[in-house]
Amino acid sequence: MPSLKDIRSRISSVKNTQQITKAMKMVAASKLRRAQEAIVGARSYSGKLEDISDELLGTLLKSKASTAKKAELLLPNLHPLLAEAKKENFESDKKTVGLLVVSADRGLCGGYNSTALKGAWAAYQELNGDENVDVKVITVGRKGAEFFKKKGIEVENFADFWTGRFEVEKADVVTKKVSQEFLEGKYSEVRIVYTEFQSALTQHLRVKKLLPMALDLDDLYAEKPHVDGEVSIPYMVEPSAEELFSKLLPVQLRMQVYAYLADSLASELGAKMTAMDNATRNAGDMISSMTLQANRLRQAAITTELMEIIGGAEALKG
Repeated sequence: MPSLKDIRSRISSVKNTQQITKAMKMVAASKLRRAQEAIVGARSYSGKLEDISDELLGTLLKSKASTAKKAELLLPNLHPLLAEAKKENFESDKKTVGLLVVSADRGLCGGYNSTALKGAWAAYQELNGDENVDVKVITVGRKGAEFFKKKGIEVENFADFWTGRFEVEKADVVTKKVSQEFLEGKYSEVRIVYTEFQSALTQHLRVKKLLPMALDLDDLYAEKPHVDGEVSIPYMVEPSAEELFSKLLPVQLRMQVYAYLADSLASELGAKMTAMDNATRNAGDMISSMTLQANRLRQAAITTELMEIIGGAEALKG
């Protein structure tokens, strides 16, 4: 059984740990507010870019093809980011897929890393199970790189990506590298594994096709229901819809990647804030429990001393 001195020493140690976890929670909460603002801006901007791109794409395709099936054949010719790389560009006959995995640099963020890497590993195994597919892993975050290296898989890692403040320029580094290698024919397809932020308590793993950029042609050709009072006016563009679309598509990709990375950062901070809050509460419970134990030991020691004094006094009287 531990002595009173040992318990008091442990209480002091747990109190110090509690102060650290409380401070980490406050830091994560402060950063989370900025990350949430970035998400709101990125999602709204990316969504509007997508709407404009869809409108321009619809204008271009409907002028050249009457059905979605015919438009699908024309789609790769509109922009290189829409076309899958040809087999002759690869070193082997296998289809090369780039798997972009987003994780954190550090731990202490609950189940964020384990959930992200578990999903990434499932996506890797699914792709690697096809004998005609060669999977190349690209990681954002040190935890993802360490995870795949332990499994004997070579990775390309964006080192120290999360160091410092997260800005659009950081996302541009990832976008430029991935899109350039895709256009050079290194990958026939690129998928991203990231965590979508819902709240500090809720994050969802997502696996999405990044390149070639996916566009829903059936939706473009579908007849939309008419709403009374709503007037649909096509965009007037200058110099041409083709030129504007070719300039707009890379910007749309850039904002998509930025939004995905902002989601992942907010998910990490939300998970970290929740984990540190739980750790602070648990430390408080431990302190209460050990304080009660210490009081009982102290009371028992005082009672023993009193009994010894009373026994000694009675012995002297006899």
